[in-house]
Amino acid sequence: MKTKTKYSATDFAELAISQIGIPYITQEQQFNHCLDCGGLVIACVRECGMNVEVEADYNTAKSEFSPVLLKYTRQVADEVATDKMRVGDIVLFWLFQEHQPMHVGIVVASESEGFDFDFVHTCDSAGKVCREEMTENWIKHRHSVWRVRGLE
Repeated sequence: MKTKTKYSATDFAELAISQIGIPYITQEQQFNHCLDCGGLVIACVRECGMNVEVEADYNTAKSEFSPVLLKYTRQVADEVATDKMRVGDIVLFWLFQEHQPMHVGIVVASESEGFDFDFVHTCDSAGKVCREEMTENWIKHRHSVWRVRGLE
């Protein structure tokens, strides 16, 4: 897809979908090879021709991941109200401590009746990039929603 010059939010979501099944490896950002949750977003952003400045060791400890995850997200996206979430948005989740984002995914269209959205993320228990329904449990743990700048 790198031959395109302009990407839409739908294109961005499709890039995430194309990574389903790619192995999960901590601190990896290699499109079509291996990814972690932040690496999935970084790789898809880079595939759209945008730059993200990433530190070599961006996930040294869970307690440090929260500000780093927000730092990288802010480089390429603007926060939007959670009720304005749409396909192609980046969604941050808190997992252990409320208000501390520790996980990230990309919003995609739902494949199931009864759900407004699915999202693509790395699932360490499955060991790969997965598509999952945006269930009430995930919505309850949603920290914030971000819209990538420069997408049509």
